[in-house]
Amino acid sequence: MLRYLVAAASLLLAFQADALAQDVTFARDDYASFAGARAIVSADFNRDGLPDVALANSGRNSVTVLLNHRDAGLARAADVAVGAGPFAMTTGDFNRDGIPDLAVANADGNSISVLLGRGDASFTRNDIAAASQNPRGITAADVNHDGKLDLIYSAYATGAVQVLIGNGAGTFTKGVAYVSPALHPQGLATADFNHDGHLDVAVAYASATGLRILYGNGGTAFTARTVAGDANLNVLEVGDFNGDSWMDVAAASTTSSTVAI
Repeated sequence: MLRYLVAAASLLLAFQADALAQDVTFARDDYASFAGARAIVSADFNRDGLPDVALANSGRNSVTVLLNHRDAGLARAADVAVGAGPFAMTTGDFNRDGIPDLAVANADGNSISVLLGRGDASFTRNDIAAASQNPRGITAADVNHDGKLDLIYSAYATGAVQVLIGNGAGTFTKGVAYVSPALHPQGLATADFNHDGHLDVAVAYASATGLRILYGNGGTAFTARTVAGDANLNVLEVGDFNGDSWMDVAAASTTSSTVAI
């Protein structure tokens, strides 16, 4: 009996290994955009159960919403004005009405545009000043564990990583900031890297600093640690790439044409 169980387990492992080794393929469809298409996110903006797409256009200073019509593909439904030079974008339900909202980091306009969704691919806009900061990265997460989404953005010009505390009604106030002058932060992402129950922030710096992890304590401070390796990083993503239950970082460098893990 044990021999049969071992054989079955070996067969299952071989099948799983073969499945994992299969090529991943995609079918491609192209959609025209306005000039300077840069940031892109996905959410169900009209609440029909299908994921839609929103993309920022730096040449037009707007966000375009493409609604998903399943077999018919995506169709442009709205073009929403935002601040000058939209550089990065994130999505989340900022006012807890069950409708996806958007937040856009406007690098040239030194502002964050918060777009509250109405459920029909239209939005109500409110801008948050980021004076002379040149914001280039943005993400949404609950930094202080109050059940309300906050925003975190990177300020390229001043070296700041700034938290904006959400009140659950769609408006935000300044929270904690970590500042490293002249180090030029760009892309950022959040995870609990040290398993202490608090949200941390991984930041890509377009300078010799490269990658830095800002360890959070629940909303009032960050402790920074630089990760040795590639410099001049621009954008990043987090995930458990090796399956060991610890979150990892993948960061891309435009300058060196590399991706660092």
